[in-house]
Amino acid sequence: MGLRAGELTGLRVRDLNLTAGHIEVRQTLARIGGVWKTSTPKSAHSSRNVPLVDRALVRDLRAYLVAHPNSGDPEALLWPGRRRPGRTRGPRRRLLAVGPSSRWTWPMLCPQ
Repeated sequence: MGLRAGELTGLRVRDLNLTAGHIEVRQTLARIGGVWKTSTPKSAHSSRNVPLVDRALVRDLRAYLVAHPNSGDPEALLWPGRRRPGRTRGPRRRLLAVGPSSRWTWPMLCPQ
């Protein structure tokens, strides 16, 4: 079980439930016509909780949340983009480096 790219980019800080050990997939985010748009996942079954079974991943995500620039805002994108003059803010489009080990890659959050 994993996440589609649009589901991963659509994650908000609130969707990462480390206490329960899962990620709550409730929306997607995609760039359409140069504009970032949120929508619901592909089907009703696609809204789901994805278990975080690897303790190292949970540890690294916890460290990532501590360093997150908007960790106190549950509505903030989990993977915020960088601000550039004249550009629409959106998710990062690069390898995800979570924690000091940098073992987790985007878009599938699987170990390298």
